[in-house]
Amino acid sequence: MQPCTAADATSTPNAAANGGAATAGAARERNVAAVHAFYAAINSGDAEALLAVLAEDVEWDCFSLPTSAQRAGVPWLQGARGKEALRRYQQAVRQAGLDAGKLEAWVPKQVVAEGDTLFTMSETTIASKITGKVARMEGAYMFKLNAEGKVTAFRHFVDTGAHVWVHTPDERVAEVWAALGGAEHGKVDGSSDGM
Repeated sequence: MQPCTAADATSTPNAAANGGAATAGAARERNVAAVHAFYAAINSGDAEALLAVLAEDVEWDCFSLPTSAQRAGVPWLQGARGKEALRRYQQAVRQAGLDAGKLEAWVPKQVVAEGDTLFTMSETTIASKITGKVARMEGAYMFKLNAEGKVTAFRHFVDTGAHVWVHTPDERVAEVWAALGGAEHGKVDGSSDGM
C-alpha cells in the first residue's frame, strides 16, 4: 500500500478556476451526482463501481497528521494514494474482518458543496467479524473532485475511538488506549468523543 505523507495532502483546483467549460451550477450537480454514485458503490459493495468514480491519483484518508485510528492500525481507516493502492487497501479491509453484512446503508443526510469540495453528514454502523463488536455513529466526510467529476480526495471525520474499539480485541483495549495517549482521549467502551 502506498501510504500518505504530509506532502500528499494537496488541493485540487476547481473547474471554474481551471477554465472549465461547465457552469458552477452544472459542476455542482455533476459533483453531487458523483458523491451519490460513491455512496451507492459503497452500499452495494461494488469495488469496481467505487473505483470508477475515483481519480487515478485519489488520496484516501490522507491527513497531514495521522488519526488515532490510523496510529492504532484500524485497517479500514488507513490512508492510501492512487487506485492501485486503494485496491490493495480494499483487500486488507476484507482480510481484517470488517463485517459488510452488518453495515447499514451509508446514506448522506446532508450534502454541502462549495466549488470542488463537498461535505456530507451521514450515519453508519460498523462491525468486526473478528471481535464481534458493533458501533453506530454519525460522521462527516470530505470529497474533492476534479474537472471531470472524479473524486481526487476523500476523508473520514468520524469517531475514530469507536473504530479503534470495534477493531481491538477486549484484552488489548487498555494497552491500545495507553499507546494512543491514555484515557483523556476517550472511554474504553467505544463511546469516545472521537480522537
